[in-house]
Amino acid sequence: MKEMKTRGAAITAEQKKTNLEIAKTMVQRAINKAISRLRKIQTRISKIKVITDDRKTKLTAQIEEQITALNSLKEKVGTATTKDELKTLTLQLKTKLSEARKLVKEIVAEILASHIDETITKLNTITTKIETEISTLKTQGQDVTAMEKTLNEAKNLINQTQTKNQAGDWREARKLAEQARAKLVKLVGEIKSAKAKLKGGTNETK
Repeated sequence: MKEMKTRGAAITAEQKKTNLEIAKTMVQRAINKAISRLRKIQTRISKIKVITDDRKTKLTAQIEEQITALNSLKEKVGTATTKDELKTLTLQLKTKLSEARKLVKEIVAEILASHIDETITKLNTITTKIETEISTLKTQGQDVTAMEKTLNEAKNLINQTQTKNQAGDWREARKLAEQARAKLVKLVGEIKSAKAKLKGGTNETK
């Protein structure tokens, strides 16, 4: 009977050891997955043109700090010898993963905002050129009332885009930017048509 109990205790201890190793492997996989996501973000940052090199360096360093912390935890998990020790490390991991997710969210937000800021800059540049063209047509005696109305609508949409972008509503900001772009494209076509008509009238006069 004593021998059976000893054998049973040995089996239980071996099973506990096996279960611990399985649990450690699962935790390490979760860490590897988190590190992989952070590496992908690093790669993405390096390819983005709307973020300055200085800012890229700072963001990359922040991510590297998170990766270093996760790797340190992974090593500790690998050397854990008890269930309680692993439980403590798992709680630490949850905190680190939460920090990593928060950082990724902030970086993605910055990337999206930077892209929209770039779009706004381009739209404003086009708006200025169109405004000059409309002014020229007006001095040439063309009726530009409708064009001026459309231009004001485009400007208003660009302002709304800026507001939404600052508020973090990037989906709506992109939608408004596209609406502004469509109005500006329409104006470019109307200006070309008006200039062609004006040129045709001049030729007929000659």
